[in-house]
Amino acid sequence: MNYQESELQAKIRQQFDVVTYPRVPIEKSPKDDYELLYIHNFVTPYYLRNQKVIETEDKVILDAGCGSGYKALILAEANPGAKIVGIDISEKSVELARQRLQYHGFDNAEFHVLPIEELPSLGLEFDYINCDEVLYLLPDIVVGLQAMKSVLKPDGIIRTNLHSLLSSHYYFKVQEVFQMMGLMNENPGEMEIEIARETLAALKDSIILKRQVWKPEKINDEEWIQMNYLFLGDKGYSIPEVFAALKSADLEFISMVKWRQWEILDLFKSEDELPA
Repeated sequence: MNYQESELQAKIRQQFDVVTYPRVPIEKSPKDDYELLYIHNFVTPYYLRNQKVIETEDKVILDAGCGSGYKALILAEANPGAKIVGIDISEKSVELARQRLQYHGFDNAEFHVLPIEELPSLGLEFDYINCDEVLYLLPDIVVGLQAMKSVLKPDGIIRTNLHSLLSSHYYFKVQEVFQMMGLMNENPGEMEIEIARETLAALKDSIILKRQVWKPEKINDEEWIQMNYLFLGDKGYSIPEVFAALKSADLEFISMVKWRQWEILDLFKSEDELPA
Protein backbone atom coordinates (compact mmCIF):
# COMPACT_ATOMS: atom_id res chain seq x y z
CA MET A 1 0.00 0.00 0.00
CA ASN A 2 1.53 3.34 -1.03
CA TYR A 3 1.28 6.59 0.93
CA GLN A 4 -1.75 7.86 -1.02
CA GLU A 5 -3.67 4.62 -0.42
CA SER A 6 -2.67 4.61 3.25
CA GLU A 7 -3.87 8.20 3.66
CA LEU A 8 -7.20 7.36 1.99
CA GLN A 9 -7.70 4.32 4.24
CA ALA A 10 -7.07 6.53 7.28
CA LYS A 11 -9.72 8.98 6.03
CA ILE A 12 -12.19 6.13 5.44
CA ARG A 13 -11.60 4.89 9.00
CA GLN A 14 -12.17 8.40 10.34
CA GLN A 15 -15.35 8.73 8.27
CA PHE A 16 -16.84 5.64 9.90
CA ASP A 17 -15.71 6.75 13.35
CA VAL A 18 -17.69 9.96 12.86
CA VAL A 19 -20.67 8.39 11.06
CA THR A 20 -21.13 4.79 12.19
CA TYR A 21 -22.86 2.84 9.43
CA PRO A 22 -25.58 1.83 9.19
CA ARG A 23 -27.14 4.37 11.54
CA VAL A 24 -29.79 2.10 13.04
CA PRO A 25 -31.14 2.51 16.61
CA ILE A 26 -29.67 -0.12 18.92
CA GLU A 27 -33.12 -1.33 19.98
CA LYS A 28 -34.29 -2.03 16.41
CA SER A 29 -34.66 -5.74 15.65
CA PRO A 30 -34.65 -7.33 12.17
CA LYS A 31 -36.52 -10.45 13.30
CA ASP A 32 -39.67 -9.48 11.36
CA ASP A 33 -37.82 -8.38 8.20
CA TYR A 34 -38.09 -11.65 6.32
CA GLU A 35 -36.28 -10.48 3.21
CA LEU A 36 -33.21 -9.45 5.21
CA LEU A 37 -33.26 -12.72 7.15
CA TYR A 38 -33.55 -14.68 3.90
CA ILE A 39 -30.65 -12.82 2.29
CA HIS A 40 -28.37 -13.35 5.30
CA ASN A 41 -29.30 -16.98 5.97
CA PHE A 42 -26.45 -19.44 5.32
CA VAL A 43 -28.97 -22.15 4.42
CA THR A 44 -30.02 -20.39 1.19
CA PRO A 45 -26.67 -20.15 -0.66
CA TYR A 46 -25.60 -23.54 0.67
CA TYR A 47 -28.72 -25.13 -0.81
CA LEU A 48 -28.25 -23.28 -4.10
CA ARG A 49 -24.78 -24.77 -4.45
CA ASN A 50 -25.24 -28.23 -2.91
CA GLN A 51 -28.99 -28.96 -3.09
CA LYS A 52 -28.78 -29.91 0.58
CA VAL A 53 -30.22 -28.29 3.70
CA ILE A 54 -27.64 -27.44 6.34
CA GLU A 55 -28.13 -26.66 10.04
CA THR A 56 -26.68 -23.38 11.29
CA GLU A 57 -26.09 -24.64 14.84
CA ASP A 58 -22.40 -24.26 15.80
CA LYS A 59 -21.47 -22.72 12.45
CA VAL A 60 -18.94 -19.87 12.59
CA ILE A 61 -19.97 -16.78 10.63
CA LEU A 62 -17.84 -13.72 9.91
CA ASP A 63 -19.20 -10.25 9.28
CA ALA A 64 -16.24 -8.65 7.50
CA GLY A 65 -16.65 -4.90 7.85
CA CYS A 66 -19.41 -5.15 10.45
CA GLY A 67 -19.88 -1.41 10.92
CA SER A 68 -22.35 -0.60 13.69
CA GLY A 69 -23.36 -4.27 13.94
CA TYR A 70 -26.84 -4.26 12.43
CA LYS A 71 -25.85 -6.79 9.74
CA ALA A 72 -24.18 -8.90 12.45
CA LEU A 73 -27.47 -8.83 14.34
CA ILE A 74 -29.31 -9.93 11.19
CA LEU A 75 -26.81 -12.78 10.76
CA ALA A 76 -27.39 -13.84 14.36
CA GLU A 77 -31.18 -13.81 13.93
CA ALA A 78 -31.04 -15.56 10.53
CA ASN A 79 -28.65 -18.31 11.62
CA PRO A 80 -29.79 -19.75 14.99
CA GLY A 81 -27.03 -21.25 17.09
CA ALA A 82 -24.19 -19.84 14.99
CA LYS A 83 -21.19 -18.01 16.43
CA ILE A 84 -20.91 -14.49 15.01
CA VAL A 85 -17.53 -12.80 14.60
CA GLY A 86 -17.35 -9.20 13.42
CA ILE A 87 -14.37 -7.12 12.30
CA ASP A 88 -14.09 -3.48 11.26
CA ILE A 89 -11.40 -0.81 10.97
CA SER A 90 -13.50 1.65 13.00
CA GLU A 91 -13.08 1.24 16.76
CA LYS A 92 -16.24 3.24 17.44
CA SER A 93 -18.24 1.01 15.10
CA VAL A 94 -16.92 -2.16 16.72
CA GLU A 95 -17.84 -0.85 20.16
CA LEU A 96 -21.41 -0.15 19.00
CA ALA A 97 -21.66 -3.56 17.29
CA ARG A 98 -20.63 -5.29 20.51
CA GLN A 99 -23.24 -3.34 22.49
CA ARG A 100 -25.94 -4.10 19.90
CA LEU A 101 -25.52 -7.87 20.03
CA GLN A 102 -25.43 -7.81 23.84
CA TYR A 103 -28.58 -5.67 23.93
CA HIS A 104 -30.45 -8.27 21.87
CA GLY A 105 -29.22 -11.17 23.99
CA PHE A 106 -26.69 -12.74 21.64
CA ASP A 107 -23.78 -13.86 23.80
CA ASN A 108 -22.06 -16.06 21.21
CA ALA A 109 -20.54 -13.12 19.38
CA GLU A 110 -17.21 -11.33 19.35
CA PHE A 111 -15.90 -8.22 17.62
CA HIS A 112 -12.41 -7.03 16.71
CA VAL A 113 -10.84 -3.86 15.33
CA LEU A 114 -9.11 -5.38 12.32
CA PRO A 115 -8.78 -4.76 8.57
CA ILE A 116 -9.89 -7.51 6.20
CA GLU A 117 -6.32 -7.94 4.93
CA GLU A 118 -5.27 -9.12 8.42
CA LEU A 119 -8.01 -11.74 8.88
CA PRO A 120 -5.56 -14.67 9.22
CA SER A 121 -4.31 -13.14 12.50
CA LEU A 122 -7.62 -14.14 14.14
CA GLY A 123 -6.68 -17.81 13.90
CA LEU A 124 -10.26 -18.79 12.99
CA GLU A 125 -11.93 -20.52 10.06
CA PHE A 126 -15.43 -19.63 8.90
CA ASP A 127 -18.34 -21.50 7.38
CA TYR A 128 -19.88 -18.32 5.99
CA ILE A 129 -18.46 -14.85 5.40
CA ASN A 130 -20.68 -11.82 4.93
CA CYS A 131 -18.86 -8.81 3.45
CA ASP A 132 -21.48 -6.19 2.72
CA GLU A 133 -20.72 -2.68 1.36
CA VAL A 134 -17.02 -2.97 2.18
CA LEU A 135 -15.01 -4.76 -0.51
CA TYR A 136 -15.01 -1.84 -2.97
CA LEU A 137 -13.40 0.40 -0.34
CA LEU A 138 -10.21 -1.68 -0.33
CA PRO A 139 -7.26 -0.57 -2.49
CA ASP A 140 -7.31 -4.00 -4.22
CA ILE A 141 -10.43 -6.19 -4.10
CA VAL A 142 -8.40 -9.28 -5.04
CA VAL A 143 -6.32 -8.89 -1.87
CA GLY A 144 -9.54 -8.67 0.15
CA LEU A 145 -11.02 -11.74 -1.53
CA GLN A 146 -7.80 -13.69 -1.00
CA ALA A 147 -7.74 -12.74 2.69
CA MET A 148 -11.30 -14.00 3.12
CA LYS A 149 -10.58 -17.19 1.18
CA SER A 150 -7.60 -17.89 3.44
CA VAL A 151 -9.90 -18.15 6.49
CA LEU A 152 -12.80 -19.88 4.71
CA LYS A 153 -13.48 -23.54 5.43
CA PRO A 154 -13.19 -25.84 2.37
CA ASP A 155 -16.97 -25.99 2.05
CA GLY A 156 -17.51 -22.35 3.04
CA ILE A 157 -19.28 -19.56 1.20
CA ILE A 158 -18.62 -15.81 0.84
CA ARG A 159 -21.44 -13.34 0.27
CA THR A 160 -20.20 -9.94 -0.88
CA ASN A 161 -21.09 -7.05 -3.15
CA LEU A 162 -19.53 -4.30 -5.24
CA HIS A 163 -20.89 -1.04 -6.60
CA SER A 164 -21.69 -1.14 -10.29
CA LEU A 165 -19.43 0.94 -12.52
CA LEU A 166 -22.39 1.66 -14.81
CA SER A 167 -25.44 2.07 -12.59
CA SER A 168 -23.52 4.22 -10.08
CA HIS A 169 -21.87 6.31 -12.83
CA TYR A 170 -23.59 9.59 -11.97
CA TYR A 171 -22.91 9.23 -8.25
CA PHE A 172 -19.21 8.83 -9.03
CA LYS A 173 -19.43 12.00 -11.16
CA VAL A 174 -21.00 13.90 -8.25
CA GLN A 175 -18.18 12.70 -6.00
CA GLU A 176 -15.63 13.90 -8.58
CA VAL A 177 -17.25 17.35 -8.60
CA PHE A 178 -17.19 17.60 -4.81
CA GLN A 179 -13.58 16.40 -4.74
CA MET A 180 -12.70 19.24 -7.13
CA MET A 181 -14.52 21.64 -4.80
CA GLY A 182 -12.39 20.42 -1.89
CA LEU A 183 -15.31 18.95 0.06
CA MET A 184 -13.60 15.57 0.33
CA ASN A 185 -10.04 16.67 1.14
CA GLU A 186 -10.70 15.66 4.72
CA ASN A 187 -13.48 13.69 6.37
CA PRO A 188 -16.67 15.52 5.25
CA GLY A 189 -18.52 17.14 8.14
CA GLU A 190 -21.66 19.22 8.61
CA MET A 191 -20.35 22.14 6.54
CA GLU A 192 -19.39 19.92 3.58
CA ILE A 193 -22.72 18.09 3.73
CA GLU A 194 -24.61 21.40 3.69
CA ILE A 195 -22.58 22.72 0.73
CA ALA A 196 -23.19 19.49 -1.19
CA ARG A 197 -26.91 19.66 -0.46
CA GLU A 198 -27.22 23.32 -1.48
CA THR A 199 -25.12 22.84 -4.63
CA LEU A 200 -27.28 20.02 -5.97
CA ALA A 201 -30.49 21.76 -4.95
CA ALA A 202 -29.39 24.86 -6.88
CA LEU A 203 -28.79 22.96 -10.13
CA LYS A 204 -31.42 23.36 -12.83
CA ASP A 205 -33.82 20.44 -12.88
CA SER A 206 -33.01 19.86 -16.56
CA ILE A 207 -29.37 18.97 -15.79
CA ILE A 208 -28.84 15.22 -16.36
CA LEU A 209 -26.66 14.88 -13.26
CA LYS A 210 -29.39 16.29 -11.03
CA ARG A 211 -32.09 14.15 -12.63
CA GLN A 212 -30.05 11.02 -11.92
CA VAL A 213 -28.86 11.60 -8.35
CA TRP A 214 -31.05 14.22 -6.64
CA LYS A 215 -33.45 12.69 -4.12
CA PRO A 216 -35.65 15.41 -2.52
CA GLU A 217 -36.90 12.91 0.07
CA LYS A 218 -33.29 12.48 1.27
CA ILE A 219 -32.54 16.20 1.61
CA ASN A 220 -32.36 16.03 5.42
CA ASP A 221 -30.72 12.60 5.64
CA GLU A 222 -27.10 13.48 6.40
CA GLU A 223 -26.00 9.83 6.46
CA TRP A 224 -27.43 9.26 2.97
CA ILE A 225 -25.76 12.41 1.60
CA GLN A 226 -22.41 11.41 3.06
CA MET A 227 -22.64 7.79 1.89
CA ASN A 228 -23.62 8.76 -1.68
CA TYR A 229 -22.40 12.25 -2.58
CA LEU A 230 -19.35 12.47 -0.28
CA PHE A 231 -18.34 8.83 0.13
CA LEU A 232 -14.57 8.56 0.49
CA GLY A 233 -13.03 5.63 -1.37
CA ASP A 234 -16.16 4.74 -3.35
CA LYS A 235 -15.46 2.77 -6.54
CA GLY A 236 -17.40 0.83 -9.16
CA TYR A 237 -16.71 -2.38 -11.06
CA SER A 238 -17.95 -4.00 -14.25
CA ILE A 239 -19.17 -7.61 -14.42
CA PRO A 240 -16.03 -8.72 -16.35
CA GLU A 241 -13.89 -7.11 -13.62
CA VAL A 242 -15.84 -9.00 -10.94
CA PHE A 243 -15.23 -12.36 -12.61
CA ALA A 244 -11.57 -11.50 -13.22
CA ALA A 245 -11.17 -10.75 -9.50
CA LEU A 246 -12.84 -14.04 -8.54
CA LYS A 247 -10.49 -15.90 -10.88
CA SER A 248 -7.43 -14.14 -9.44
CA ALA A 249 -8.55 -15.03 -5.92
CA ASP A 250 -9.22 -18.66 -6.97
CA LEU A 251 -12.88 -18.39 -6.00
CA GLU A 252 -15.90 -19.87 -7.74
CA PHE A 253 -19.06 -17.88 -8.48
CA ILE A 254 -22.24 -19.48 -7.08
CA SER A 255 -25.08 -17.07 -7.77
CA MET A 256 -26.33 -13.52 -7.47
CA VAL A 257 -28.05 -13.07 -4.10
CA LYS A 258 -31.32 -11.99 -5.74
CA TRP A 259 -30.78 -14.14 -8.80
CA ARG A 260 -34.37 -13.89 -10.02
CA GLN A 261 -33.84 -10.16 -10.60
CA TRP A 262 -30.88 -10.84 -12.91
CA GLU A 263 -32.81 -12.47 -15.77
CA ILE A 264 -31.65 -10.65 -18.91
CA LEU A 265 -34.91 -11.32 -20.79
CA ASP A 266 -36.76 -9.26 -18.17
CA LEU A 267 -35.17 -6.17 -19.73
CA PHE A 268 -37.37 -6.54 -22.79
CA LYS A 269 -41.10 -5.95 -23.27
CA SER A 270 -41.54 -9.38 -24.83
CA GLU A 271 -38.96 -11.98 -25.74
CA ASP A 272 -41.14 -12.83 -28.75
CA GLU A 273 -40.32 -9.42 -30.23
CA LEU A 274 -36.56 -9.99 -30.11
CA PRO A 275 -34.77 -10.59 -33.42
CA ALA A 276 -34.31 -14.29 -34.15
